[in-house]
Amino acid sequence: MTSRRKFLQKTTTAGLSAAALSAFPPSIRRALAIPAFHETGTIQDVKHVVLLMMENRAFDSYFGTFKGVRGYGDRFAVPSPNGRDVFYQTYTKTTPATTSTPYHLDASQGNAQRAGGTPHTWADAQAAWDHGRMNRWPDAKTLLSMGYYDAAEVPFQRALADAFTLCDHYHCGMHTGTIANRLFYWSGTNGPNGISPTDGSRVKVAALNNQFNGGNDIGPSSQGWTWTTYADRLQQAGVSWKVYQSLIDNFGCNEMMSFRHWRAAIEQMPAARRPAYVASTDITQPVTAAGPFYDPAIDDPLSPLAKGFGNTMPYGFLESFSDDIRNGRLPAVSWIIPPSVYSEHPGPSSPAQGGWYVQAVLDALTANPEVWSKTVLLINYDENDGFFDHMPSPAAPSRNADGTLAGGHTLRDADVAVEYHDFAPATSS
Repeated sequence: MTSRRKFLQKTTTAGLSAAALSAFPPSIRRALAIPAFHETGTIQDVKHVVLLMMENRAFDSYFGTFKGVRGYGDRFAVPSPNGRDVFYQTYTKTTPATTSTPYHLDASQGNAQRAGGTPHTWADAQAAWDHGRMNRWPDAKTLLSMGYYDAAEVPFQRALADAFTLCDHYHCGMHTGTIANRLFYWSGTNGPNGISPTDGSRVKVAALNNQFNGGNDIGPSSQGWTWTTYADRLQQAGVSWKVYQSLIDNFGCNEMMSFRHWRAAIEQMPAARRPAYVASTDITQPVTAAGPFYDPAIDDPLSPLAKGFGNTMPYGFLESFSDDIRNGRLPAVSWIIPPSVYSEHPGPSSPAQGGWYVQAVLDALTANPEVWSKTVLLINYDENDGFFDHMPSPAAPSRNADGTLAGGHTLRDADVAVEYHDFAPATSS
C-alpha cells in the first residue's frame, strides 16, 4: 500500500510536482521532499518525537467538511429525542424552542478568525455530552458552539491534513476544560488512585477543572498533584527529553509544574537559578520577569527536572528549539508550549496564528533534513473549547456505590468485566 506521503514524493521525482504539490505551502513541500530515514523499517528508525499541543479546537469545527472523514456527511449519526439526529440540536432558551444546525463561520461575511470562544468547564461540558446523547450543545455551550470552519478559514490546517495523517474523530480525554485534559497529555491520567511519590501516602484525587493552576504553574510544594509524569518516567529510563516554553507566557499549560515533587525541585534550586512565578500570561512583558534563562550546563546538574520547569525558550518564538535542531541537540522527546497569542485558543489567538506557529515548528525541523527524516511530529488540541462534535468519544463506565454499572457504556462487556480497585493493588512492580 502506498501512503499519501510516498505518493507525493513519487510525483516530485516524476516531474509532476507542479501539478501535485503546488497547492501546498512551501513549508509542507519541504517536509514532503525529505525522505524518511529507513534503516530497519520499524519504529526504531524514529529518533525524535516532538509533541505540540494547541488549544481549544474541535474536530468537526475544523474538519467536519474535510473529504474522507466521518464529518457532517455521517449517515449513521447519533439519533436525538426530537426524532432527527444530533446535527439538529434543540435550543430551549427561546420561546418557543428552536432548532440549531452546524453553520459556516464564513470569512467572507465577517471576521471568522475572531468568532470567540464558548464555555468549557466540567459542568457545561458534561451537560453538552449528556451521557453520550450529544444533544445539548447550544443550551450548554451557546449557539456559537455549532459554528464550523471550511478550508478558506483554516488553510494551513487543511493542507497538513491533505499532506500527512489526520486522526479521524480526534477527541479530548474527558469532557471538561484545559487542565484535566493536559494532565492526560503530561501524565496519562487525570488522577490515579495510588501511591504518592512524595510521602508514600495513598491518594485518591481526580482533576476536573483548573486546580493548582495559575500563571506559569509555579506554586508551593505543599499543594499539587502527586503521581508521576511522562517526563519522570523518561528520566528514570534514561531517555532524553525537554520542554520548550517561555515562563512569561506558557499560558498555564505546563501541568508538570503543578506536581508536588516538581514544585519541591524548584524550591530546592539555588535562588539565583530558580524560575519565578509570573501571574499574567503576556509574551510582551520583560523576559527577565520569570527569572533566569535555562542553562543546561548549570541547571541540569542541580535538578534533572530543570529542563522541564526552566525558562527553556524565554522569548517564546522557537529560538532555542531551532538552535537545538541546528546543532544536533534535539532530545528524543520534546514538548513545545506556544505562547498564548499562538496557542490557537479563541480570544488571545486564532486559527491563522496557530497555523503560523505550526508552520514555524515545521520549518525549524526541516531546516535540518537529517533530523526531520528521523522525527515524528504530533500536533493535537487539549480540548474542544465548547465547539460541537457529533461523535461521542469512548467513555469508561460509571459505577454505583455497590460496584455495579450505572447505565450503559461504550465498551464491550469483556472490557469492563475485570476486577475493580479503588486503589491500584500493591505489586512487586
